[in-house]
Amino acid sequence: MMKQFVFFALLVFILPFQLLAQHSISLKVTDKENKKALEGVNIIIENTQEGGITDINGELTLKNVSENSEIKISCLGYESKTVKASSPEILIELSKESIQLDEFTINATYTRPVKRAAEELYTGTEITSKGLEKLGIPAKSSVYNSINILPGIDVESQDAYGLSDKVMRLRGVRNYFGGLTIEGFPNYGIMPIGARDNIYDTENIDGIAVYKGATPADLGTATGNKGGALELIIKRPKEEFSVELDQTVGSSSFMRSFVRSDFGIPQTGTNAFVSYSYTLADKWKGEGKLGPRHNSMMGITKNIGEDFTLEIFTNYNNINRNSFRKLNYENAENIKEDYDITYNTELTGNPSEDVNYFDYNTGEFINKDIFGIVHYKLNEQIKTNLRMYYSGEDASYLETVQKGSNFLVFNRVRDIDRMGIIPEVSGKYRNLSYSAGYWFESCDNHASVYQKAIIPDGLKDLGYAYIVKKEKPGQIHSPYIKVSAKTGNFRFQAGLKAFNFHDAEGDIYQALSATELNSEPTEALHLDEINFFKLLPTAGVGYNITEKSQVYFNYGRNYMRPYMYSPIISLYIKNMDKFMSKGMTLQNIFDSWEMETSDNFDLGYRFSGKKISVNSSVFYAMHHDVLASVYNPEVNLDYYQNAGEMTSYGTDLEIYYYPVDEFSFFINPAYHKMSYNDDILRKDGATYSVIEVEGNQSPATPVFYFKAGGSYTWKGLSFAPMIRYTGERYGDATNIERVAPYTVIDANLSYTFKDISIFKDLAISCQLLNLTDEKYVGCIDVSDDSSNGSAVYYAGSPRTFLINVKALF
Repeated sequence: MMKQFVFFALLVFILPFQLLAQHSISLKVTDKENKKALEGVNIIIENTQEGGITDINGELTLKNVSENSEIKISCLGYESKTVKASSPEILIELSKESIQLDEFTINATYTRPVKRAAEELYTGTEITSKGLEKLGIPAKSSVYNSINILPGIDVESQDAYGLSDKVMRLRGVRNYFGGLTIEGFPNYGIMPIGARDNIYDTENIDGIAVYKGATPADLGTATGNKGGALELIIKRPKEEFSVELDQTVGSSSFMRSFVRSDFGIPQTGTNAFVSYSYTLADKWKGEGKLGPRHNSMMGITKNIGEDFTLEIFTNYNNINRNSFRKLNYENAENIKEDYDITYNTELTGNPSEDVNYFDYNTGEFINKDIFGIVHYKLNEQIKTNLRMYYSGEDASYLETVQKGSNFLVFNRVRDIDRMGIIPEVSGKYRNLSYSAGYWFESCDNHASVYQKAIIPDGLKDLGYAYIVKKEKPGQIHSPYIKVSAKTGNFRFQAGLKAFNFHDAEGDIYQALSATELNSEPTEALHLDEINFFKLLPTAGVGYNITEKSQVYFNYGRNYMRPYMYSPIISLYIKNMDKFMSKGMTLQNIFDSWEMETSDNFDLGYRFSGKKISVNSSVFYAMHHDVLASVYNPEVNLDYYQNAGEMTSYGTDLEIYYYPVDEFSFFINPAYHKMSYNDDILRKDGATYSVIEVEGNQSPATPVFYFKAGGSYTWKGLSFAPMIRYTGERYGDATNIERVAPYTVIDANLSYTFKDISIFKDLAISCQLLNLTDEKYVGCIDVSDDSSNGSAVYYAGSPRTFLINVKALF
């Protein structure tokens, strides 16, 4: 009895003190480098089963925590950390896993799995700012070159520096039909339709996320995202003052200068940066320049209290450039002999020769962007964002064309003004995360072609074939919602986007002469309002097998809005009597069009260990209502109709191996098949013939290709070689024009000095591209439905040497 009394007395005496020693703790977890909140971080009180996972704000509250408890924090891709429960509010900054690879790894600083707020089950990879830096000069002015180490990505370029036109295929789908966004804002234009990849300096980019197949519903992918989408994240300004200087010289009189300055005014909660770059190079073959290119960017972030943040970014890009000479298939077959064929440097007075005059193939391209983002946190569970933007493009470029026995110069002009707004709310309720928003854009897109004939005395004005005038700008209305949930080791997510594109009523004015348009529109060419609408669902389920491995399955419906307006208008005007005799107006053709869609399925596996990381996926996609040029017996003509169905499937694999701290190795192979499900009918004289394309590999898409590389580091010295193999491709849908495979080897040698004189870092590097001086077909410009004889080929760039000096102070 006495023992029980003593025990009870001790319990009564000690318990209040023990309860007083327990308290609630609010934790917030952020990325140490960019200060962004980290969602999905595992937090456990040591020696207990108590804990939880941080929400979309990186926050978690733990109750009844003993004062001497230790709390373990762990997150995929970050170093784990243990802290003591020493105060009611604890800020925890996690560093990315510091595995010294020079580090092309899934879970370290050069690449990482793509993940947006409340989502982790998409297929893809993000190239980080460190990765962009290590990829060297080709990546500094080109988004596509920046992602060319990844499987599933095939980038075809005409020059080593990313200044000329490129073709990027994501799982076989050309970049015209993919999406590119910056901070969720759409990047696109017309003539040609699609993204503009070379209008940013990637030193100002914190990461590039590559989504393959299904894409998040809140990405403003504008014209389409058939194969997937890219998202650029801007590198925010730093609070402390710093200046980054970067100077490069190289082959073909290449020169690039870049400067960025960051600064903050702590007492006002304001940070800012400003950057400028100047780039110029000779074409590596023939007369003409790539540049000058001027780029400037500015960013301001301002915190107003704890819950309100304002961000403003501007970007300006202006480039003048001459084009490279187009080659035909005969040249491509004999690329080693015809590698140096280029444009003529002088006029001869012979139109058939002057069609290849270099200064008839040149242009100027100007892009202007302003982005504004307002963040407001309503409470601990709900936050809102308001994104606003303006994007403008002015371009004028010359291109020579042969039509029958006529040799022409086309002056293509585009004048694009887009502005939009995207309000969004996101939050968390228990284990459910959600976000919903509405994307609106007003797009005033003008494009025209002024024609001139090449004659012995020079050029003769032919004028505009026609001009399209719309009553008002087009509009995009696209509400979306996303949800995700976690229960145990399972992960779930779903999304739905409604995409509605409204093209306004308009008229077409035909030319009376080279200098005069008809003051009255052509009645038969009147265009009514056109609306295209699709529902685009996404869904995914994942299971965390262990703390470092995950298997997932996702589905997403993607889209591509119609785009072949100009070819149809030209064809209709040329054959108006034939169409009218069958009662077919131009509007009838456009009314028959549907938006292209694709159903994408992915099964993936991720593993992130200390010595090896793996990111793999198997995919299958069905592309519906593909616009293809096919035969219509009513008018005995070929023109673009939604007559194509295509199937693609394959596998992407990323393997990163790092046996010791000083050495790393990666290999990223890919296998892709993409083809039409049926043959195509084409005009053949007074009737038609069958073009046998069923089951053939899509043009310009290699079946097999891989990238591999390694890195050795010792103190400040780093050596990183890389090899890219591209398998055989075809220049036509009939697979007659076979293009040989090629292999390119690059190498980068650098040395970094730390804290030398006034510099925090001073790095000197040498980069050698195409080490073996391989002569190969670098780019194939072709449509998926093209017959043989339609493709345009370009030679790939030769051996290129670069020296770079970068200073940070």
